[in-house]
Amino acid sequence: MEKELNARCPECGAEFALEESDLKIKCPNCGEEISSVQAKKYFSTFHATKEEFKEAHGADYHKEMLVLDEAYGYIRLGDYENAEKKVREALELTDSDYKVYMAMVAVKTRNYTDLNDESHKEYVNKAIALADSDGKKEIKQIYRPYYLKRQLSENELTEYHKEEKELKRNKLERELKDLLPAFDVKAKRQKLFLILFPVFLIVGIAASVALYFSTQSALTLIGFPFVIVGYVFFRSWFLNRDTVSAFNALLDLFDVLDGVNSDENEKNLVAVYSAMQKVGARFADGDSPIAMTTDISALIDALITLDDEKVNKFLLGNKYFSQFVTE
Repeated sequence: MEKELNARCPECGAEFALEESDLKIKCPNCGEEISSVQAKKYFSTFHATKEEFKEAHGADYHKEMLVLDEAYGYIRLGDYENAEKKVREALELTDSDYKVYMAMVAVKTRNYTDLNDESHKEYVNKAIALADSDGKKEIKQIYRPYYLKRQLSENELTEYHKEEKELKRNKLERELKDLLPAFDVKAKRQKLFLILFPVFLIVGIAASVALYFSTQSALTLIGFPFVIVGYVFFRSWFLNRDTVSAFNALLDLFDVLDGVNSDENEKNLVAVYSAMQKVGARFADGDSPIAMTTDISALIDALITLDDEKVNKFLLGNKYFSQFVTE
């Protein structure tokens, strides 16, 4: 006969049966050694309060999702103080959604970069306790890499960051190469539009003026289609100019990063390449540089944290990036 569940792991949230005589036991799910008293207390506390959880429905649920979006926006910018305020605002709407607790985990661990933080554990445990099977899979996918890194020695962690940096760099290189043909076409169009728009404008205006003085009739309107086409060429050139410039700046930055002393900056380079991948994804989606301001700002923050003299010099000297930084 199967024993009745009476214990809950405070580390991973798994429930299991525990003998009364057990003082210490290894969790059958995560393998952590835990106190039987603590496991039983966690089980009873969770089930005693489960019905008292506050849920967000309708308008409150939509508000919760918007607040969490804002929180993750602050997290991407490294503004963890405001991010935590937003998560606590979401907790006022609901205390039964695991996504809110995982947002707090992201805050407390500084987006899973602070390997020494202990304050996040209560939140990840609550998230696991509240999540359904799909939610638990999502939590595992998000939290497991961070959990594994916490178990590594300093030398193992250095090697991990080195491998992670190489993987990020190689993936980014492939993605940028995939985008190159499309941006080569854009660059050629830019040159063509730059030549054509003044030609059409001049021809249109000249034709209208000449016909006006020679015929003073409706034939003067013949020049206006040329003017409109010239304006369309100008607008296309103007709108794509910043996009091509921003993409070329990203390519130049990629080359500059190869000269960075990676032995001292493995971890920071991982953050930089991750931020560059997000910007590259925005280019792949056809977004304009104005629409990707948040991702560009996050990239700049990662580059500043890198604190490399060569990179800083590049940022100040590059026509595109220099508008976001000051010496």
